[in-house]
Amino acid sequence: MHICSSGGLGFIRDYFLIRIAKKHNAKTILHKHYGKFVEEYETTNIRGTFCRKAVKLVDLIITLDNNTLNY
Repeated sequence: MHICSSGGLGFIRDYFLIRIAKKHNAKTILHKHYGKFVEEYETTNIRGTFCRKAVKLVDLIITLDNNTLNY
């Protein structure tokens, strides 16, 4: 399953889609289409929480820039 994420509150939706895919043993790819991923990943709000959870579940992450590559 290939998920194109635009971040923000959409990451909560993406997290649940990833969980459903994993429940059915599907491989998952997260394609991040926004530049503020690092800031969102490091926040303590609900978006940051779901962002971190989603990243731990996916099989592959595609990024658009080198700053996001390390996360």
